[in-house]
Amino acid sequence: MYQANPIHNRFMRLSMYIHERQHGVTLVVRRKLSVVASTETGQTTWTITQWKIPRVVVLPEKRQREVRQNAGAMAANRAIIQGSSFDTGGRHFLFDRSEVPRELVLQKDDWIVFNNKHYDIESVTDYEYGRAWLVIAKELEGRVEVCDMRTIRVASSDQLTLSDNLTNP
Repeated sequence: MYQANPIHNRFMRLSMYIHERQHGVTLVVRRKLSVVASTETGQTTWTITQWKIPRVVVLPEKRQREVRQNAGAMAANRAIIQGSSFDTGGRHFLFDRSEVPRELVLQKDDWIVFNNKHYDIESVTDYEYGRAWLVIAKELEGRVEVCDMRTIRVASSDQLTLSDNLTNP
């Protein structure tokens, strides 16, 4: 184990502060707790918990087209290969750990809602000394989640189902 360099720590704090003030946005991290399906009506109810995180640095989006092809047709070496293509976008999110609630530890099953778009978490990199997280997330175009930032008032211990109506107190 090596000694912590105080100059390095101060530089990281200053760098995070500058990026948060210039590029920081508020976003929501959601986690699915349970899914219950009614056998009579067929209606599905999700129970989720969510955290509103202030001042997350959002880096520019990288758009690309992904192609999925039939593996059987490719193995047969045929001239016609069936498949599909769809557009995806990838973003990097830089979380300052001092802005994140202590009980939140990002998992691969969590997702991020930013600009009413759903981003699945692909990887989480933890910076030294627990200072920050670099999260790489992927968005499938067309998947939309409505998230009105003015109406979200959820504590980490509260539970919210998607069928509940959000209202301003």
